Amino acid sequence: MVFSRKITQEEFEWHNKLIAEFCQLQYHGNPVDIKAIGSGNFKAVYKVELPTRTFVAAASSHSRKEKLVNEYSVLHTLYDACPDLYPEPIAHYKSNDLDGDVMITEYLRHKDLTEPHDKTLVKSFDRRIAFLLGYNSALVNLRTSLYSEDPHDGNIMIQITPNAQGVPVDSPNRGKIDMKFCDAGMYVQGGIEEMVYSILINPNDRQECTRFINQFRDGIATAIVEETGVDFLKAAKQLNYLNNYTGTLKEF
Repeated sequence: MVFSRKITQEEFEWHNKLIAEFCQLQYHGNPVDIKAIGSGNFKAVYKVELPTRTFVAAASSHSRKEKLVNEYSVLHTLYDACPDLYPEPIAHYKSNDLDGDVMITEYLRHKDLTEPHDKTLVKSFDRRIAFLLGYNSALVNLRTSLYSEDPHDGNIMIQITPNAQGVPVDSPNRGKIDMKFCDAGMYVQGGIEEMVYSILINPNDRQECTRFINQFRDGIATAIVEETGVDFLKAAKQLNYLNNYTGTLKEF
């Protein structure tokens, strides 16, 4: 998660009251710790620890007119279609006495791409990320017709699992990357081309996709094959507009 704005002390205290109220009603106990882990224009995100569980609470800001119930509904759609790619939605809570609302989701031990990762554990790390972004984003889009308008580093989380000792350094299977997405509030309706465009217009964060465009394309094609049953050549042909990609997006 990233902090796109500072959470004021007043906002922090207000959110703490909302989260504590939810914990009392749902779990009959007070949080042991509430720690801010991210913020956006319309919400702040907290890691909440109770004696028996840990979860994430996103709380709406004072400036937000629409409540988080819409984002919670979108997350449910995404999670139901691709449970391996999103945190599990747990609850949406609107207080009767306090302004605002909170969205409760699973706490993931993954770290977003703004945080340091030991890239040496994975062979061709950036190529692998490019493939996975293409594959996973296409999988989500084919199943839900949704895509993220802003797939920046803070919205993409990974966990690297190194292989057992003795695996050769140059092994293509060396290390595993498990990828997750967050911030369901950024998802909109659209097709594969819109999804591709949203990724490639983020050159600062998505350099691995623009640099390794072939791996990115192959990931998308692989998802199309798995979801539709067409052969790989036909799937790749649907993405011919990426073959001559030059980084200018004029092809779009």
